[in-house]
Amino acid sequence: MARFAILTLAGAGHLHPTGAIGRELRSRGHSVAVIASESARPITDRLELPLLPFADPPESDRSQPRSRSILSALPGMRQSARMIKAAEQVLDQAPALLRQFEADAVLLDQNVWAGLSVAEHLGLPNITVCSAMMGHEEPAVPPGFTPWRYSNSGLARLRNRLGYAGYHASFKPLLRLINRRRHDWRLPPIRKPADFLSPYAQISQLVPEFDFPRTELPAVCHYVGPLARSRVADEATFPWDRLDGRKLIYASLGTVSRATKANTRAFRAIAEACVGLDAQLVLTLGKWSEKGPNWRELLGELPGDPLVVDFAPQLLLLQRADLLITHAGQNTVLEAIDAGVPMVAVPRGADQPGLAVRIEYTGIGLRESFHRPDVNRLRAKIRRVLSEECFRQRIAVVRQAAVAAGGAVYAADVAERVLRERRPVTRDEMRNTTRLLEVH
Repeated sequence: MARFAILTLAGAGHLHPTGAIGRELRSRGHSVAVIASESARPITDRLELPLLPFADPPESDRSQPRSRSILSALPGMRQSARMIKAAEQVLDQAPALLRQFEADAVLLDQNVWAGLSVAEHLGLPNITVCSAMMGHEEPAVPPGFTPWRYSNSGLARLRNRLGYAGYHASFKPLLRLINRRRHDWRLPPIRKPADFLSPYAQISQLVPEFDFPRTELPAVCHYVGPLARSRVADEATFPWDRLDGRKLIYASLGTVSRATKANTRAFRAIAEACVGLDAQLVLTLGKWSEKGPNWRELLGELPGDPLVVDFAPQLLLLQRADLLITHAGQNTVLEAIDAGVPMVAVPRGADQPGLAVRIEYTGIGLRESFHRPDVNRLRAKIRRVLSEECFRQRIAVVRQAAVAAGGAVYAADVAERVLRERRPVTRDEMRNTTRLLEVH
């Protein structure tokens, strides 16, 4: 049996998808370990996967990237500074940790930007797991971080090209750092963000039924649907006896770690928009630790008497919900699809606007602005999704496609094949292999 390492970020949205593949590989007799920061341990313990943690940086290095502290002082560059700091940690420490584990192959979280370079340096076959949307660019497909609608018009293609150009520019400091190390390791330079993805296989949690039309997707990209379908339901106390039997609206903006005006405005807009509807609102404040803001004090009394909780057992609530109001984080959206619950999306940032526009495009819900929410418009959209059967019918189709895509089982099949054959594995040959097995 083989030894698979998982090189990932420590957040739940990264650990649950990659960990699901790891658990499937472990059930087949392989050894699996997670390489991430120490903060991943509560989730890796729950996944029952061993953690090989990165060493904490020296105290003097914790606030700024090494020799690049000016980045954090420049407007709009804080995210770039964090990416550089994380990449330095991976480049400096991951090779030794992979050697320590004696890894035969690596599952690379999409957002561990330096991971592919480390795997290539060590000569390890690798598989990219996309915890967000795939980074592949096509003329008619808008960048994933934008709220732009799909269109094949010349004007839309120009708009998209400009959006991708800005995206590339934001990666230049990171590319310089990684390419310096690649030069030291005698590896060819990386030219664009998509080059961070594995040439062997790339795993996406979307399905074609929940994406824009794709005509130029690389052959090694595999749509597998939700990976964390089998994850254990959240351990959170909840006042189930307070559910009153009306239609249930479950609202979550994900983990909300900062008490910004935008977050406060969004919470209040959601509560106010649900006033007068024949439905009960359950609103989770996304506070899963004592470190988060005291939202109950900040928000005060919300209109409409919603049932407000700090943290909710999301999977269990989705089994009862008639509608989800969501920030459009990928894992939450996929869990709603898996439960057959249509959505109203209020995306905050990152790839959430791109997922929100796909929710609308594929007919499984509607979207509203997070930063400028209009209560009347939001109420009208909530009412529509609750009352019009087309949304529930359409999400049933998407759900069926997501279940059929294979999830962690299919992804583990791809990983095993990459390791066994040490070459790119295409979706067409995987489908053909499945057909042959079905015939016999």
